[in-house]
Amino acid sequence: MSTQQRDGGRVLRVLRDFNPNDGAPRRTAKVAKIPAAFAGRRAVGVVKRASGQSADDVQREIHERTAQHIFEVLGSLRGVAAKVGQILSLFDRVLPPELSEAYGSALAQLQEGAPTMLPGLVDEMLRTHLGPNWHDKFLEFDMAHPKAASIGQVHKAVWHDGRQVAVKIQYPGAQRAIEADLAQLRLLSFAVGAMMPGLEMRAVVDEICDRISEELDYAHEAQNQRLFATVYADDPDVLIPQVVEQAGDVLITEWIGGTSLSSIIERGATQNERNRIGMQIIRFNMWSQHRCGILYGDAHPGNYRIQPDGRLGVVDFGACAPLPENFTAMTVDAMDALLNGDIGDLGAMIHRWGFLTEGRELDLSALSQVLQPYLEPMVDPDFAVDQAWVQQRLIEAIDPKLSNVFRQTTFSPDLIAGARMALGTIGLLIKLDPVIHAPDLAIEWIPELGPVVARARARRRRETSPVREHLTVLAGGGQLTQ
Repeated sequence: MSTQQRDGGRVLRVLRDFNPNDGAPRRTAKVAKIPAAFAGRRAVGVVKRASGQSADDVQREIHERTAQHIFEVLGSLRGVAAKVGQILSLFDRVLPPELSEAYGSALAQLQEGAPTMLPGLVDEMLRTHLGPNWHDKFLEFDMAHPKAASIGQVHKAVWHDGRQVAVKIQYPGAQRAIEADLAQLRLLSFAVGAMMPGLEMRAVVDEICDRISEELDYAHEAQNQRLFATVYADDPDVLIPQVVEQAGDVLITEWIGGTSLSSIIERGATQNERNRIGMQIIRFNMWSQHRCGILYGDAHPGNYRIQPDGRLGVVDFGACAPLPENFTAMTVDAMDALLNGDIGDLGAMIHRWGFLTEGRELDLSALSQVLQPYLEPMVDPDFAVDQAWVQQRLIEAIDPKLSNVFRQTTFSPDLIAGARMALGTIGLLIKLDPVIHAPDLAIEWIPELGPVVARARARRRRETSPVREHLTVLAGGGQLTQ
């Protein structure tokens, strides 16, 4: 049996043997061991480096073992683990082979391993939140075929006015248990912060915990969904189900059928279909901030339904959050520095927007080089972003080598909502594999990028024109001066 298989089996055993009565003190003890174990691995790493093993190899081993340990602990935090599993499972196609073999099935179980409430408990929850005569609200209620949600389950029913509805019921006690687990998750910020020093890890974890807490609040989710349903009413490309009723831990919305994106990904689709769906998802995820004032934040395949008329149906609005007020200005400034500036402009932009913690060093030349592939889609109108391109960019970003320049930069907690949307969308694109033309979409999202991209394209045309190439050859290939 390989090491990877043993590691994967150990994680699966953690998930299988999870005890719902495992108290907070025991969970706290599990989490508290992570920093100590991390310190121990670093001490062993010092010995290994002294014996001749390379620093990068030692660091990679430390990171991999710490990630495995963290993953095991998350397996005991049921509701939180389900959310983490949803996010991580989007990226199973870009995990290194040595990790995907071990964790592929574990990620799936994190995502799908939630228990099913028995009919008696469902009845008790509905009595508690809808009243003892809850049956009178429905013409039909399917008790036998619930669909799993991360912190509850969904039943199909027929409302008293004849509308088909989805009845989402939160697991009893889920909010109290997950709030306790979030307190333990905050303790992970030490270990993760040591692995990713450019992150303000305490603030980032706090932000993530706050968003998960909001997802537990069905009143908050109903408010978000009503906003989206109103804004997107009669939209030719997007369908948002209306909220029918919300009470406590029960949320009732209109039922939308169609084909789930998960099914399309599993069974395959034509390239044109994948391209169209990919464009719909990107446009909805990007534009929701401008149209609704908040971002749709739960870009998971199970939350999208392709309607028979081609519209994109969207469900689950618990994870919505606004972008920072200065997001557009920051994005335009960053793209202008990268596309049209020099190293000095790049450095000034990084300091201006707080992408470097005071006292830390950053190799601007290395950063400029690693960002070049991201710029190509913006200057080449014919460049198509496909699965291979996205995979390579993601692998570069998560490379644990000390030389990875992304680890030198600082990521503000204010950008968590946008990062979650972007990462979720990237994960969907990896699975769906559409061919898209990024510049047009980016300019649709932020029109202020139009002049920035136009200047970059004009310069590209000048630099690659036949006359320019001939002069460059005559000059011996050096830089031409104007």
